[in-house]
Amino acid sequence: MGSACVDGYARGNCHAFPSAESAPDAIEVTAGLETTDTVVIRYSIERNYLPVAVGENVFVWPTRKWRHAIADEMIAAHMDAYLAQFEILKNGAKE
Repeated sequence: MGSACVDGYARGNCHAFPSAESAPDAIEVTAGLETTDTVVIRYSIERNYLPVAVGENVFVWPTRKWRHAIADEMIAAHMDAYLAQFEILKNGAKE
């Protein structure tokens, strides 16, 4: 069983959880439509088990860039991490 610090929804249960009341409880990221050249990556920012913001961006494989800049550093970090894992699962680990 994992600790509350890594399982999400850690408000009040994890010393490392942001103290700001506006901090999200979780950020969920998932892949949407994929073509040979692109993949849609969607996110949901959750607070009290409900989405408070949602969005998506398109990653373009040939250029290895997001179609639109991601202004929010927290969302960008989650989307980049998700994309890295998505690519490993899609193509296999590279040595």
